[in-house]
Amino acid sequence: MNKLSSLTTIENKTILVRVDLNVPVDDDGNITDNTRLIETLPTIKCLQEKGGKIVLISHFGRPKPIYDNNGNIIDEELYQKQINNPKHINMFQNIIIAYLDNNIIVKKIKKCIGDEVIDEINNMKQKDIILLENVRYYVGETENNPLFSENLSKGIDIFVMDAFGTSHRKHSSTYGVKDYVNINVMGLLMEKEIKYLDLIMESSEKKITAIIGGSKVSSKFDVLTSMIKRCNKIIIGGGMANTFLKARGYDVGKSLVEDDLLDKVKLLEEEAKSIGVELLLPIDLVTANEFSQNALVRIINIGEKCSDMMILDVGLKSINQFKEHLQSSDIIVWNGPLGVFEIDIFSHGTKEIALLLSQLAETKTVIAGGGDSIAAINKYELADKFTHISTGGGAMLEYLEGRF
Repeated sequence: MNKLSSLTTIENKTILVRVDLNVPVDDDGNITDNTRLIETLPTIKCLQEKGGKIVLISHFGRPKPIYDNNGNIIDEELYQKQINNPKHINMFQNIIIAYLDNNIIVKKIKKCIGDEVIDEINNMKQKDIILLENVRYYVGETENNPLFSENLSKGIDIFVMDAFGTSHRKHSSTYGVKDYVNINVMGLLMEKEIKYLDLIMESSEKKITAIIGGSKVSSKFDVLTSMIKRCNKIIIGGGMANTFLKARGYDVGKSLVEDDLLDKVKLLEEEAKSIGVELLLPIDLVTANEFSQNALVRIINIGEKCSDMMILDVGLKSINQFKEHLQSSDIIVWNGPLGVFEIDIFSHGTKEIALLLSQLAETKTVIAGGGDSIAAINKYELADKFTHISTGGGAMLEYLEGRF
């Protein structure tokens, strides 16, 4: 897909921009993290400055569909329930307010397709912006239905894909619609995401270290397989490390372990060793008897009996070991916490890594992504310190797996 800069003129053109407004909200629909909103602004402002007429479309959550592929209501009761849900109403109002705070005026439309939308498009002036309804209210969106994709394209001159967080999904609004629009380009956010991830995918001389955490190996096994071909070192933390530790013969007590992956993990380690890639595991562990701030906590070295305890964080020796390896890296990519950081007594490892990476970003390229990693970075107010924070966890992993 071409870049936005490839467009020679867009004055008076109607531009459908797929953005990612799937932001976290509280029970009242108030936005708790506006990162994705902020990241959409450069593309919108660029299109405005060039005189385009901008139509924004996004999904939010995973609601049950209430419209068919022509925009007809398929469930009146569900329609009334969802459309009149205070959380739904407040969420879209707060998105619009967030844009208004950046001096961008947005008009909300309660449909994505149909005569009402086409009339609004026909009445648009240069630099006008409208925000369409939650696209997942339509049954054909997640099916990449051709009829729905075609209906989305009506009245549209240019399609701009700028929702990196959902770019790995072949849905109508992210994928299918481009078949019915003559001009398709990626937005500035997509360009930026790919630019930084390609530093990892295409680098052959730089020293690259990946920090891969989270709860399950199964969700990140493919990215680990891909990354050992691109990294010099991989640090493994979180619940994932338990499976690797057990595969090496260490006692992990009652910790989360994927026993069905032990053999695959052993083969992965053998492959990494054969090509000179270091897989680094914790050397000391924070264990506890329960997931609680008031839990009984014991710090042990690997090789010691874990007994009836669970591993919920990495210890200080591990952090210091990881620091030494990270200091010698040119590029660092982080996806997934090192412990159960949501509970303060198990957050030390994740916090220390986040602080270290924020400091290393002054002289190195440091990229972070994934919902939990971003939540941790925001918790410690470090977002502005990183080289790049990806807006898409799943999309980032699939890109690093080479599946784009």
